Amino acid sequence: MTRLAELIRTVRAHQAGGRRIGFTCGVFDLLHRGHVEYLAEARRRCDFLIVAVNTDASVARLKGPGRPLQPVGDRMAMMAALAAVDAVIPQDDDRPEALLRALRPDFYFKGGDYDPGRLRSAAVLDAWGGKTEVIAADSDLSSSELVFRVLAADRLRMEAAKPLGRAPGLLVDRDGTLNEEGRLTLLPGAARALRRLQDAGMRIAIITNRQSLGLGIVNPVDAMREHGTVLRALGEHGVDVWRIYQCPHVLPERCDCRKPRPGMILRALNELNLDPRSSCVVGNRDVDLEAGRAAGLAVWSVAATPWCRVADEILERLGSL
Repeated sequence: MTRLAELIRTVRAHQAGGRRIGFTCGVFDLLHRGHVEYLAEARRRCDFLIVAVNTDASVARLKGPGRPLQPVGDRMAMMAALAAVDAVIPQDDDRPEALLRALRPDFYFKGGDYDPGRLRSAAVLDAWGGKTEVIAADSDLSSSELVFRVLAADRLRMEAAKPLGRAPGLLVDRDGTLNEEGRLTLLPGAARALRRLQDAGMRIAIITNRQSLGLGIVNPVDAMREHGTVLRALGEHGVDVWRIYQCPHVLPERCDCRKPRPGMILRALNELNLDPRSSCVVGNRDVDLEAGRAAGLAVWSVAATPWCRVADEILERLGSL
């Protein structure tokens, strides 16, 4: 991890001694085998390899909300620990042209399947006789793919933890039902009502349409953070959510999980071992209520009835079964 001025002096000294300087850059958010092999190949093609790591602000611009997963200091430390890497420097800009002009390396290495002549960096390096080289990736693995794998593994873990013994279920929409639309602040009375129903033995799950995931407006990591904010707010009131079911599909996909279809509700009934006779759906829109009815459950709308009254009516119904 080196200051730019110091690194420039080091580069000039190496070049004066005939050593070839290589440069590459990236986010390196979750270090994996593909990164290690790429950097090792880059080092084989030069005598001194510099790695520029995008700063947190740069990653947020490039990758969107929720990234990076690790701060730039941690990502740089991992790069510095690799035998193939001789120097590490932060990159504030989204593109490396400014660093390339300052360092004037002999090689700029780029991972992937590119035509070197079509890369903008090629013209930059031409100014001092440098060369852009593309190193083809042997693996399709990426940091983003690792994030998806972690989320998928967590889902499988939850599915394997199916609770014993049937119980009534409370299947609740999120935005506009638990929290305000467009904000993650709990609606008045929601947490208290859920705690009362939980104390009566109901297992609580969130059932939500998330078309924004399918459209790419929100990424999976950011979606999980939003859920985490709501879960923490409920947890402060002693409310435990057994599971979150979300449909990421867009309307044209015609999936069976997007409300008003009952797919997510039917999954919850099965995976959480819920009794359909005593379970119910609470939402704030027609699609929530239609999905509940399609699954054969009783339904309540907090758009028409305040949470405290909804809890009273559900408890009264439980007592009559």
